[in-house]
Amino acid sequence: MPLHRATVLDSADPLGLGRLSVDVPSVGVASIWALPVIPFGARRHRPPEPGTAVWIEFEEGDLSRPVVLGTIPTPE
Repeated sequence: MPLHRATVLDSADPLGLGRLSVDVPSVGVASIWALPVIPFGARRHRPPEPGTAVWIEFEEGDLSRPVVLGTIPTPE
């Protein structure tokens, strides 16, 4: 499955797993919790703020298992 653009809606994961709530309009997903990819050795991870554009993939093509790969740079 290809990469998809998504928008962060919330980063306050109620389960404390570091997930991000995202909107992925290209596949009709309005709000879903996605696990972020965090590099090995990263001691501190600051989640992107709501409104941040991110790249999403779905584990094994399953739309219920999104993974945030990184942020998309945007002009300030």
